[in-house]
Amino acid sequence: MVDFKKLHDEWYAGLDDEARARVDAAAAREARFEATAVDVEAVFEREEYARAAPAPAARPLAGMAFGPRRPMVAQRPPARKPDPAEARRVVVAEKRTETIRMRIEDRTDGGEILRFIGGPTGHEAYRLDADFCAMVADPEEKRARPRWYICAGTPGRWEACSVAHEAVESYLRERRPELFPDHAPSPGMR
Repeated sequence: MVDFKKLHDEWYAGLDDEARARVDAAAAREARFEATAVDVEAVFEREEYARAAPAPAARPLAGMAFGPRRPMVAQRPPARKPDPAEARRVVVAEKRTETIRMRIEDRTDGGEILRFIGGPTGHEAYRLDADFCAMVADPEEKRARPRWYICAGTPGRWEACSVAHEAVESYLRERRPELFPDHAPSPGMR
């Protein structure tokens, strides 16, 4: 069995001071991000294009049993034109629930992002600002769609993934209440 801790320790011991400082800074940054992380239930939906109904089987020509002997020719039903809307109809082929991580991370431009780790692409992320929080807290949006799709999915390729609006909103209200439009500043901030 491979001892990864021993390999890591040997690798770390072989680094010079500058490289070791970069590794330590990256580990501290990751620990700071992980301190804001919470688990959230996500629903994954594998979508596919609906298959058209199979064509009816061919049937023998009428009166063949009593007519002259000739080769049996199958009679096909008249072809119908495919309906483009039916051909591109998307259906949910599989649905499952898993736990993914949600956390707040710094951006290089000074802003922050809300990242979902464990989604279909692995790292779905959204810029964290007042406009985003207003969309998350919008009551009409929550009433129309109680689940928020962090990844819309692509039929046959990427799964769709959704999380509850309430879970995202409560997390953000706890961690970044100042970004919500209905947030009243605390007495010390006035």
